[in-house]
Amino acid sequence: MRILFAASDRDLLSGYKSLLEAKGHEIDAAFDGVQAVTRISEGYDAAVIDQSLSRLSSASVLKKLCDGGVPTVMLLFSRITGELYLSPVLPDTFLCYPFSPDELDAALTAATGLRDMPDFDLFGTAVSPSKRTFAGNVRITSEEALLLKRLSDGAVRDSDCDILIRAVCEKMRIAGTGITVKYITNEGYKVVKTVE
Repeated sequence: MRILFAASDRDLLSGYKSLLEAKGHEIDAAFDGVQAVTRISEGYDAAVIDQSLSRLSSASVLKKLCDGGVPTVMLLFSRITGELYLSPVLPDTFLCYPFSPDELDAALTAATGLRDMPDFDLFGTAVSPSKRTFAGNVRITSEEALLLKRLSDGAVRDSDCDILIRAVCEKMRIAGTGITVKYITNEGYKVVKTVE
């Protein structure tokens, strides 16, 4: 896989670049946001961007990557919160420091892995995993797309997906779909129609 890796910390970038290359990936490094944006047109399978890029914000770089259809992993220094999932510009997945090369490789697989997943319907609302959209124009992450697919197949019993559930419910509300996710005793999380 050809990957653009953008991080201002040269030691961090050099270390992960070597580890990813050992896993068979081709890595192009960018040491700031300006370098990353100028390289986007070179045709990457995926991108990894650090949240604290210099010269041009990671949000600006992320927008260009999303506009170009490049699957992206955003590296964070703080824990993942529900507010991150409500940003108008979203990466395909998040990863918090510190992480192992295997975790980064898994995040890259998650970011690129939904390209061939077919669109599906969730109570009359279109979900496009390959485009990472819900209800036509609401952006979702790869984790949210997989959660919505699991919900379309039946109840979800995971107790560790609360942040994703809250983010998905808010996106359902924003999109005006008339559906939400509720916890049903002895069943788990399920998609239900909202009462009007």
